[in-house]
Amino acid sequence: MLKSSRKYYNLSMGKKSREKREKRIQETEQKVDEIKKDKIGSVCLKLIRLGVYLILLTPLVTNNNFIYPTVVPQTLYFWGLSQIIFVLWLFLIVFSKKYRPKLNPLLGALILFLAVLTLSSVFGSDPLNSFWSTFERMTGLLTWFHLFAFFLVISSVFTRKEDWFKFFGASVLAAILVSLISLFSSREGATIGNTSFMAAYLLFNAFLALYLFLKTKGNLKIFSAAGFVLVGIGLFLSTGRAVILSFIAGLFLLFLFRLFFSKKPFLRILSISLSVVLLSGIVITLFFAAQPDNLVNQKIIQETTLKPRLLVWDMAWKGWQEKPWFGWGLENFNLVFSKYFDSRLYLPEYGAENWFTHAHNIVFDTLIASGLLGLLAYLSIFASSFYLLWKNFLRRKLSLENGDFLTPAVFSVILFSYFIQNLTVLDTINSYLMFFLILGFIGKSGNFNEKKVFKNKASPRGSIIIAVIIIFCLLFSLFNFIVKPIKSNVLLLKIPQTRSSEERIFLYKDIIKTSPLGKREARELFADFTLGFYKNGVAQGIPLDYFKKEFDFVSSELAKSVKETPLNFRYHIKSGEIYSNYGKFDSTKFEKSEEILKKAIEISPENQMGYYALGECKILQKKYNEAFSLAKKAVELEPEFGPSHALLSITALFIGDRKLAKKEAKEAIRISPELISNNSTLSLRLKEILEE
Repeated sequence: MLKSSRKYYNLSMGKKSREKREKRIQETEQKVDEIKKDKIGSVCLKLIRLGVYLILLTPLVTNNNFIYPTVVPQTLYFWGLSQIIFVLWLFLIVFSKKYRPKLNPLLGALILFLAVLTLSSVFGSDPLNSFWSTFERMTGLLTWFHLFAFFLVISSVFTRKEDWFKFFGASVLAAILVSLISLFSSREGATIGNTSFMAAYLLFNAFLALYLFLKTKGNLKIFSAAGFVLVGIGLFLSTGRAVILSFIAGLFLLFLFRLFFSKKPFLRILSISLSVVLLSGIVITLFFAAQPDNLVNQKIIQETTLKPRLLVWDMAWKGWQEKPWFGWGLENFNLVFSKYFDSRLYLPEYGAENWFTHAHNIVFDTLIASGLLGLLAYLSIFASSFYLLWKNFLRRKLSLENGDFLTPAVFSVILFSYFIQNLTVLDTINSYLMFFLILGFIGKSGNFNEKKVFKNKASPRGSIIIAVIIIFCLLFSLFNFIVKPIKSNVLLLKIPQTRSSEERIFLYKDIIKTSPLGKREARELFADFTLGFYKNGVAQGIPLDYFKKEFDFVSSELAKSVKETPLNFRYHIKSGEIYSNYGKFDSTKFEKSEEILKKAIEISPENQMGYYALGECKILQKKYNEAFSLAKKAVELEPEFGPSHALLSITALFIGDRKLAKKEAKEAIRISPELISNNSTLSLRLKEILEE
């Protein structure tokens, strides 16, 4: 019995020893695995940080091998890097909950706005354009998805103020370079390509430089002071008057904050008094600006770009009333612009601009894109940002140095100035980049200095499967959203170098099948190139049949654009113009041209361009009486537009009314003297009429 008990005891102790030994081995393996995973996490974090630094260089990216050499390469560069850091972030959140985003009012507001924007675009008037946008703008849903991904990464990963100070410093450095390029080169808008867009970008960085100067010490403080001066000079020497005024207003508001949060009661009372005076001055100025025939109206409305803007905003107001809740869909303002076109836009006093892709006002642009629900969601982004900034300040959750009010005050001022300047300026990828950088900082600012430990939560096999799926999605995304658009855009520049219709058609087909982005723009460019080659070819004596195959292809492609977007005025005009010229050597095409151009007039009945195009088609068919009626209608739309009188003069001559022809020619020259000061076909005709 004793021997049996001893044997059992030995067996039991042996089993426990084995279990302890196996447990120690398992724990060792887990520690080794955690070290490996920690190294992977550390590498991902370093690569994400590097990616953010590279993204901040977006405004410096430019390439003349692209159609739109600033907008397109900058946007594609931002897309590509955003996708890469987003994928790296996905690795982090798979293995560690610490890096997963925490829902807060700002994140909720962004999700809400993006959801409304997506719904309004999917069920809008042109979903394809809403998703991809155009090479000219590149501000469709695809850009918004990338901006949101950028926000998720930076607001979830970077928990130290030191990281953010470095990011802001890198951004200010890029802005200094942009500013210096604008000062020492003849390139308008430096690497951004437009002075107003450049000014909007510099606005953010001027305030960031000021913030760094107030919050840091040592070399970074000296650098930020120099940055504030250089960026400020670039901003003030730009032609972005609305941005400059917004910057000055922001500085004044920051000064009021400083007075209000002073410990001296007198200064607080002074800040309130100055605020009342400022608001009263704004109200009085707006009142007089709305009244005609006074100095304020003359300086603010008549002598600035606001005069045509007011017409465009009126169109936007009418368009919003037609679809008040979800709007027309992102990037579809051109449809509203055509439908509610005001014929006065052709006049010089209104800027002589006859095409707007945006309302140039963030309120109206948002109303058109996503309706009232979209506007409320967009405003909630600002409201939630202010809430987070000032909640953290009031509850003392920000561990800041002296002058606790600086962070909420400066970043509130940035958002205020950005919104104010956006009442007359539209966004580009550079202003969006800065806006979301600021939002990322605000979204993270309540959790600074939070220590994060990388912990593996997935099995080795699961990790491999997840990694393969993520990498595959990244490669798919890079190929379809970056590589293909680059190829399509670059190929467009090769069209002028082609020498035959066969080469051009082959190139056209290659471009169209490459990427949906810019496909319709490409069709318009094809039409312009074809007409140019056709006119030059006729002048050189090349037989008309030579161009038949190209006209067949281009007209069929434009017909697809017309079918895809039946409310798009531009596509109808371009298609009708192609068929009119095609009719010169195939008269059966005139009927198709008339059909399309009549539809164009239905789409935009107040736009003279439709009557001009249809009138030209009638003249080519020698239907002079009908052409005369169309020219007369164009004059009735806006009697003070010279080209309409010129067209009426020519058509009057065709119907044999020489007296009216001469009268209208004189009227055309009185209104627009430049019509007879060149050697264009129109100028030569007017001279002939006057000399008879």
